[in-house]
Amino acid sequence: MDAPSPSRRRGAPPGQARSPRRSGVIALRFGRALGLPRGSAAFTLIELMVVILILAVLVAIAVAVAVTVRRTAWNSAAKYNYRAGCSAMDSIWVYFSGLQPTATTPPRYDRYYDGYGIWAQSMSRYEKKIRWVDVRRAANNRLYQYGTWKNNVLQPNTRDGTTYYYDWSKMYGRVGVYRGYRNAANTAWTNSATTGNTAYAEVTVIVLTEGSNRAYYTSYRFGSVIAAGQFTWAPGTGDTTSFGEP
Repeated sequence: MDAPSPSRRRGAPPGQARSPRRSGVIALRFGRALGLPRGSAAFTLIELMVVILILAVLVAIAVAVAVTVRRTAWNSAAKYNYRAGCSAMDSIWVYFSGLQPTATTPPRYDRYYDGYGIWAQSMSRYEKKIRWVDVRRAANNRLYQYGTWKNNVLQPNTRDGTTYYYDWSKMYGRVGVYRGYRNAANTAWTNSATTGNTAYAEVTVIVLTEGSNRAYYTSYRFGSVIAAGQFTWAPGTGDTTSFGEP
């Protein structure tokens, strides 16, 4: 029997490049798969690879733009809430300072607290549109959240023992209030005194940025700002680090 002619051999020897005719067959099959009529020009493999590469670049650019826009929106929302919280604190100070002392402890003048309930709850009675988060000190440079209050009502699923201490989803879009201040002398969070002439004289507004966990804060004493800036608030641990200017 005669040996098969080269034109009838299937495939090329190992290491030999595929012939242009073979690529043309593949392109023809792609064209038929795309529904092109017989005889129409089809895409070659190189053309398809170029199209895929362009699409990949466009998708990468779109994703990067979307991430940037989203982060910008989160940061803008945090700064808006921060300004709203500081403005509310000024209003509360003016309101409290105009009241006469009562039999409650502490007296209700020259203070940021009316003596009833916890601080965030107290704030929510006077500034009812804001969702106030009760922020507490766990250590010198560690804070945690302990529930959200609005209009004197504890919001559901925001406080459950220690479960949500470091769950920052409970902080996003809200205004935190800490019964204390940032002490520049020893770089630590310091609780406000509960007795004496300076009882409940300090308070701190804290707002957390979604996506970056960058927090903005302002500490007040007797109606004046004594500390302000920003820091990174670590989820899971509550550690406050990388303090800087507002």
